[in-house]
Amino acid sequence: MALPYFSERRKSWPKEMAYRALFLRPTEENGEALLGLESRIILTNLDVKSCSDQEIIDYDHSRGADELTHRAAKDFASERMPCLDFHANSLWYSMGIVSFNLFQIFKRNIAGFSWNCYPTTVRRKLFDLAGKIINKGRSLTLKITPWKMRELKFDQIWEKSLTPWVLPVL
Repeated sequence: MALPYFSERRKSWPKEMAYRALFLRPTEENGEALLGLESRIILTNLDVKSCSDQEIIDYDHSRGADELTHRAAKDFASERMPCLDFHANSLWYSMGIVSFNLFQIFKRNIAGFSWNCYPTTVRRKLFDLAGKIINKGRSLTLKITPWKMRELKFDQIWEKSLTPWVLPVL
């Protein structure tokens, strides 16, 4: 895809320093501009050797994706702090981040949910389900429907959760 290429360099800048601009306009397959959609210019200081036009466009389209981690952390914990004491709130926040990371490990490696699945989705699928707790002998048993057992693969989750994790020494 050939894009219009613009470059800008001020007189006071060194010769190797220049900005590259990519002009993006949504078009149909025949090349006509789509009405109602705005054109955009991406301005970057990356040169053509280090980053192609398509890589810059892909990066620009993915901007904001890193904010989804903050959204998931807010979804996992509360946005409000529990008290007015700074040190207590600091401890609360630190415990929330540690528990969020443990949840991410559980979600990806044990429960088998996708990496972009939010905590409320996991909670609704895995924990908010109808079941019956039976106290028999010296054990507690959770009875759920066979369909839910197969859909969520509870037997595999149980087996994976019994396997101890070995953490590498750094």
